[in-house]
Amino acid sequence: MVRYILARLAGLLFVLLLLSMITFALMHGVPGGPWAYGQHLMSDEQIAALEARYGLDKPVWQQYLIWLQGVVRLDFGHSFQRPDETVLQLIGRTWPVTFH
Repeated sequence: MVRYILARLAGLLFVLLLLSMITFALMHGVPGGPWAYGQHLMSDEQIAALEARYGLDKPVWQQYLIWLQGVVRLDFGHSFQRPDETVLQLIGRTWPVTFH
């Protein structure tokens, strides 16, 4: 019975890892990137600085590993729209509204 549960948990971890890879790849396949909406308002230097700040200037596989390490530590990074606030703070602030 213990072997069965461990096998099911290993399968679950594999599926979650595969799903996260697919989702991450799809998000990076979207044309324009995160700055597409305001790109005409920013210079190339500003866009390069933002990409360096958020690690988007690194190869996709490095971005994925950094993101995966953050997920394991519950560190989802900073919000693009509210750079002074972390994503976990935003989730914590809006989580109670979900239950009303």
